Amino acid sequence: MKNKKDRPMVMTMDEVANKTERLGSRRGFLKGVVVSGVALGATATAAKKVGDALFKEDLERRYEAEERMAEGALKGKKLVPMTSEEKEEMIKGFESGRT
Repeated sequence: MKNKKDRPMVMTMDEVANKTERLGSRRGFLKGVVVSGVALGATATAAKKVGDALFKEDLERRYEAEERMAEGALKGKKLVPMTSEEKEEMIKGFESGRT
């Protein structure tokens, strides 16, 4: 068998017939379908990875900012003890079914 470099640039009629026969056969068709499916799957996977890489950093930053805001809000609150009257009023509210 000759190397591709040694072969002439022009195909013979037999080579053309073999190539069209391969492309027109069921095996050639299935091979094309499989190759196309793999290419589509790889493209979708690559697009998902790129999207995840771009948006992951933004989500982490947003989460950290919300966490800092919540922590600041909790620090700003002060605990104020309830008086006995307020406790009695709250207990009566729970017993009567209103909050």
